Amino acid sequence: MTKSIEYVAIDFETTGLFPNRDRVVEIGCVKFSKENDFVSEWETLVNPLRDVGPSDIHGVTPTLLRDAPKFGEIAPALARFLQGCVLVAHNKNFDLRFLIAEFERVGIDIRETDALCTMELFSSCFPRGPRKLSQCCEFLGMDVVGAHEALSDARMAANIAKHILRNHGYPVTPNEVRFSKKFIQLGAADPHPRTRALEANLKERH
Repeated sequence: MTKSIEYVAIDFETTGLFPNRDRVVEIGCVKFSKENDFVSEWETLVNPLRDVGPSDIHGVTPTLLRDAPKFGEIAPALARFLQGCVLVAHNKNFDLRFLIAEFERVGIDIRETDALCTMELFSSCFPRGPRKLSQCCEFLGMDVVGAHEALSDARMAANIAKHILRNHGYPVTPNEVRFSKKFIQLGAADPHPRTRALEANLKERH
C-alpha cells in the first residue's frame, strides 16, 4: 500500500524582504493530506534578535515578542513538524529563502528543499485570476481571516492547494523535506503563538 503524502503549508512573517539580513518574526504551518483536509497545525512567534520591521503589515510588535523563543530554540520542533512532508507556500521563493536561511544560521543545510507554490498553481489554472493570497481565496469563494498573520496565511495557502490539487490534478511533487534524526530528536522551546502573547498583554493591562 502506497504511503499517503502529507503536505505542510508554511508561511513566515518577517522583518523585511531579504533573508540575508532580515529575520522571521512568526511561523505558521498547516499539515494536510489528500485524504484529510486537516491533520494538525503549528505556530509560534519568533524573537528576531533585531527590530520587528513593518508592524503595520504583520501586526507583530516588540511587546508581543517579549516571551517569544529565538529561531534556534524552536528549530528542532519545527523540523519535527515538517519532517517527511511536501512543503507548500504561496510565492514559495519568499518563504523557502527564509526557511533555508534560518536553518542555515543554526547549522542545518536544507538548500535542496523545494515546495509547491500555490501562486504558480493558481496562475496555471486561472491565468487571468489574481495573484495575492487573500484575493485568490476570495476568487475561489473561500473565507479570508487574519491576513498577514502567519497561521492564517498558511491556512489560506493550504485551502488553495487542496482546492487546486483535488479539482485540477496533482503536478509533479517536490521531494519531502528531510532533517537528520539526530536534529529532530533535540529538545526545543515551547512555541509561543500570537494568541497567547495577546492574552498575556491583555491580562497585564487589567
